[in-house]
Amino acid sequence: RLSPSIASGITGQLVLDSNQIQSLPEDFLPLLPNLSGISLKKNALSDLPRSLQKSCPKLKELNLANNHLTTESLLRIPGFIATTSFFASSQSLRQLNLSSNRLEGFPVDMSTTGFPTLQVLNLSNNRIRTVSDWKQLPSSL
Repeated sequence: RLSPSIASGITGQLVLDSNQIQSLPEDFLPLLPNLSGISLKKNALSDLPRSLQKSCPKLKELNLANNHLTTESLLRIPGFIATTSFFASSQSLRQLNLSSNRLEGFPVDMSTTGFPTLQVLNLSNNRIRTVSDWKQLPSSL
């Protein structure tokens, strides 16, 4: 078990790629509030912790490629679809990789304050068929 006092001092990247991880416990990410990047690519994630939005306010890169995430699993994260948007309170997320999942859409209103610093949004190799419902991509892209 990771000591909270040690964990809070960890900055930089957390890389847990290719580990067959199916889920993350709700209390795991709150132990690591100073991370700037998380990579969980090539796992078996079908859901994300509801604490993800509030747990990592300094997060700049989030790589969730090659998992089993769906549009519905993203909607279960508080704030993901709200106009204040996922990670909007942190004003820090620059790269979001959701490629090679099972997304049929990207359920977020990015037209106002959502993803204000996002520079890279990778949604390739999903099940997205149309982009006609998307309001507006953030001006930072």
